[in-house]
Amino acid sequence: MADVPEEKSAGNASIPPQYIPVSNTKFEVEKFDGKGNFGMWKCEVMDMLVQMNLDFTLEDKPEDLDEKSWERINRLACSSIRLCLVKDQKYAFSEQNSAKELWQALEDKFMKKSIENRLYFHE
Repeated sequence: MADVPEEKSAGNASIPPQYIPVSNTKFEVEKFDGKGNFGMWKCEVMDMLVQMNLDFTLEDKPEDLDEKSWERINRLACSSIRLCLVKDQKYAFSEQNSAKELWQALEDKFMKKSIENRLYFHE
């Protein structure tokens, strides 16, 4: 079971407890190279974000979270997502600092390609 960081730690003082990221758990997600099954990779990364309590960053900023905390949590989420990409793919998304926008950009680039590949191989 993952350890939950204490709410009173100095770095999380202004973050409501429901938004405190859990980052001390190890996850193994195969790095996506742009050629494999994007849908499966996306599922594994989403599972990782859920376990880290970062999945909410794929939506709009919660009203009860201040801007500074939101930006910090978004950087953590973006970093976590990019760490699951091979270097050649990572570079194209290195400027993204919004997890929601990064996730959408990845879907826009790879989801259609993944669907086309599945249709091609099933014919």
